[in-house]
Amino acid sequence: ATPTITAGPSGTATVRTATFAYRSATNVNFKCSLDSTAAASYVACPSAAGKTGTITYGALADGSHTLRVLAQVGTAQSTPAVRTWSIDATRPTVVSINRLEASPHALGPVSWAVTFSEPVVNVSLGSFSLAATGLGGAPALLSVTPSAAPATVYTVSATSGPRTPTAKPTLRVDLSNTGTVRDVAGNTLSGTFAGATYEFGGDAPNLTLTKVNGSTIVNDSTIVFPLTTNVQVNSIGGSCAMLTGSNATVSVSIIGPTNRTGTAPCSSGTWTFALSPVLRNAPAGIDDGAYTITATQGNGANVASTGPRVLTLATRSFTVSGSAVTLLRPGSVSDLNLTVTNPYSFALKIESLTVTFTGTASCSGPGNFDVARAFAGPVIVPAGTTVLAPTIAPQIRMLNLPTAQDSCKSTSIALDYSGMASRA
Repeated sequence: ATPTITAGPSGTATVRTATFAYRSATNVNFKCSLDSTAAASYVACPSAAGKTGTITYGALADGSHTLRVLAQVGTAQSTPAVRTWSIDATRPTVVSINRLEASPHALGPVSWAVTFSEPVVNVSLGSFSLAATGLGGAPALLSVTPSAAPATVYTVSATSGPRTPTAKPTLRVDLSNTGTVRDVAGNTLSGTFAGATYEFGGDAPNLTLTKVNGSTIVNDSTIVFPLTTNVQVNSIGGSCAMLTGSNATVSVSIIGPTNRTGTAPCSSGTWTFALSPVLRNAPAGIDDGAYTITATQGNGANVASTGPRVLTLATRSFTVSGSAVTLLRPGSVSDLNLTVTNPYSFALKIESLTVTFTGTASCSGPGNFDVARAFAGPVIVPAGTTVLAPTIAPQIRMLNLPTAQDSCKSTSIALDYSGMASRA
């Protein structure tokens, strides 16, 4: 009868030694053959009491292997029992880590191709580290692709940081952590690997336009172009390159109803361009309109640009009228019943509203009256005319002064209103 192989490797093994056990129901002589079907390849293999046995093979090569065991009684031989398995005991290695872009390279994201000797899994950001020289910012790993594994080639991307000093900087990626990387058979990665190095020079693609009036915030909103503002614009700015070969200045072009051009120095990785004259919002609408802003750094083929950015100065005129709800007397407070006239076909957002006082020679307005509660805006005023609720409008107060009260008796004071609005 055909013997049975009772133990031994199957599937894929990561060791080059294989031990098998076999048995027969009766006493027989066992013969074994490795990787051959030829009759001459069968040799006697160990047995115990003629019914069981074990055999070990060593120094086996990677690849597929087949063990055949038959039973012989006299000259009669059984059909062989067959066990096939494969060996993958070779640890994967890194073949290369090459740049995917030219070097020298403008400051900004860069990528490398990491090639392994065979498909591997568990390649992640934690497998890599960056080696940098001369970089003023903090370079950081960005991504490893593909996310699906196994794969033979992975792409690793990193940022070089926001700016650099004047020295020519470099950046290299290394596969420095082999612990989790392995092939599909489970062999761990053999050894670390230092990748190719990028040098940085020339002007950088990270030239930005992110500031208006010295801040990244305008009208309580983060600057995102196209940008509409109703405040006077006196400066713009952003980040710039501080690399070997970078221009020391940023060229600025502002084209619109009126034009502004010039240059701004690039200092410590930032630039600020002062508008002369400023874009004015008073008198109302004097510089209103859309302006296309472009900032560039560099020249010829080696130039960085923010690209065109549109800024619209939109000052909206409106009128306010109204008086105190009740008569004023020393120590009293009165709401203002204000009518806001919106002459536009769209809603206005009233962002600020103030009131001042003009009295007479005998009754000083600022000396005897003040604002008890400021405007509680912003508030949306639809097209046409509207009345501001007392809870939103300012309150005014007559001071309870020991002098000059008689001089204010039966006197009228003028209330002057001013404010700022933008399109809602």
